[in-house]
Amino acid sequence: MMSLNGRKGTNGIMDRTLLKVKQYVFNEMGNANCDCCNEITTSRLTIHHLSYTRDSVKYTSFTNDITGRIQYYATLMNEVIANKDNLRIMCVPCHDEMESYIREVKRGELGTLSESQERVPTHLLGMFLLTLERQGITDTG
Repeated sequence: MMSLNGRKGTNGIMDRTLLKVKQYVFNEMGNANCDCCNEITTSRLTIHHLSYTRDSVKYTSFTNDITGRIQYYATLMNEVIANKDNLRIMCVPCHDEMESYIREVKRGELGTLSESQERVPTHLLGMFLLTLERQGITDTG
């Protein structure tokens, strides 16, 4: 049996635990699909912060292993309950692609806001604009 991390081994229990914890978080959010492309596979979904506050749970605060991912989602549940409007569900590919555009905007590499809108794929555009708005980025370039 392959585990979520792509290795054969005894991580099956941990993999199932991670899926259950993620599903619990997504259910609390009210849906379990990517807000951009409608992906529904739980193992491919993640949480996107529209903006970070001092109380935000950050993925990088946890170890980069299955135990750390379980702890992240379990800890994130408090933020979901307290501030659900600041969070969105995205699949990992959409999240990674959108975050790369956000980084380009912050580095001033996408030109004006209207120019950046032309480069961002249609399925990501709404989330991209909402994220920029929530982060207080009203124009670029």
